[in-house]
Amino acid sequence: MGKVTFKAVGHQLFLDLIGKDSYRGVTLTYAWLANQFGHFSLGFIPALLLTTVLSKYTSWQHPELAGALIISIAWFSFECFNFLGPLLLFRSNKSMRVRYTFRPFWLNIAFDTATDVLYFILGAYTSSFIFHFHELALWIVLVVLSVLAFCFW
Repeated sequence: MGKVTFKAVGHQLFLDLIGKDSYRGVTLTYAWLANQFGHFSLGFIPALLLTTVLSKYTSWQHPELAGALIISIAWFSFECFNFLGPLLLFRSNKSMRVRYTFRPFWLNIAFDTATDVLYFILGAYTSSFIFHFHELALWIVLVVLSVLAFCFW
């Protein structure tokens, strides 16, 4: 693999965005982008809905931050269970052991899980801006985007 340059990223972005998938196939980067957009949406939409409920039925001072936090914690908890379950729960019990087609490289799965969680958080806190701009939400979004810049590359 060669050095990743802005020109190479721009060329790949062009290949991913221009043209129809049905006649040229789906690239790995396009599939990754679609996957992460899904994770962003799964943070954004539930946080939006929960914040709407919290705004209507509670007297909390910042329901937009509470909604984003609750959804972020929920997805983090789910992903921890989803990642650690096969490692911890099924490893010692042979009858429950997961049979893999190929042996997974757990560091890659950990990196993918962390990326997914960051996109969930990004979506959740981005949704909070619809209700009220809050500086804390902005800082969380900026920090998450900074960490995700490594994943983009």
